[in-house]
Amino acid sequence: MDFCILSPIAGLERYSTLSKTHLLLSQIRDPRYWEFYNKQREKGDHIILDNGAYEGELDRVRLIECIKLIKPHVVALPDRLGEDWKASHHSSINFLESYYYEFDNIEWMYIPQASPGDVVGFVESLFRALEDPRIAYIGLPRVLSYSITSDLLMRVRVAEQIRKRSSRVKIHALGMVKGSLEELRQLRSSGCVTSIDSNAPVWRGWCGYSMIRVENFKFINWPEYPVNYEAEFVEKPLGGREPIHELILENLEACGVNTNIPIRSRSSA
Repeated sequence: MDFCILSPIAGLERYSTLSKTHLLLSQIRDPRYWEFYNKQREKGDHIILDNGAYEGELDRVRLIECIKLIKPHVVALPDRLGEDWKASHHSSINFLESYYYEFDNIEWMYIPQASPGDVVGFVESLFRALEDPRIAYIGLPRVLSYSITSDLLMRVRVAEQIRKRSSRVKIHALGMVKGSLEELRQLRSSGCVTSIDSNAPVWRGWCGYSMIRVENFKFINWPEYPVNYEAEFVEKPLGGREPIHELILENLEACGVNTNIPIRSRSSA
């Protein structure tokens, strides 16, 4: 299972090059961000373009601009977080029907959504997508584990059911649920999931937090700071005792990332 490393722009060369698969955020407009990922694409890396819905910045015009700019391999269809499954499904399929033939070299990712607690609606949305041959990826959202259900490992169970039903589609897990290394391990060991993305290992370390050294193994040491992709890199956090770089590497290793690739050789690793 590939791990897509999301990082502030100042850390892209240092950390995101540790992976050959990347998830890009369409809402970021800094040219340095797109220059970096264009370079990685030219080197043969696999590019997944997110639609910005999770951050509340879904802009269809901007999404089309980014498709033309980066020429991604995979694009996440527009979804509607926390809304009725039919509304989200319509948003995705409407976009797919509008652009499927215009961008015929792209694989499309469908993200099933549903209102809080509506498991039946989520399953209906998912099954409809699995029956559509135009959809190559299913994106499993984090809300499946804390809003639609309250089961931390629900994405693992759903991934296994998808694989039983279809061997054709690939599965991408959108983010880590509360930074859970246990869910990550089970997603990986299931053998069903192609890739996962997360800003947790880099951003938590950037802010001075470890993903593994938490009190009583509970997720209480991490305040939910929004990621600042324009953040500057400093060697130590304010009031922190440990170098940020070492924390980030520790977090990445905990997520199964090989951090021993020298920067100069990462483009050919």
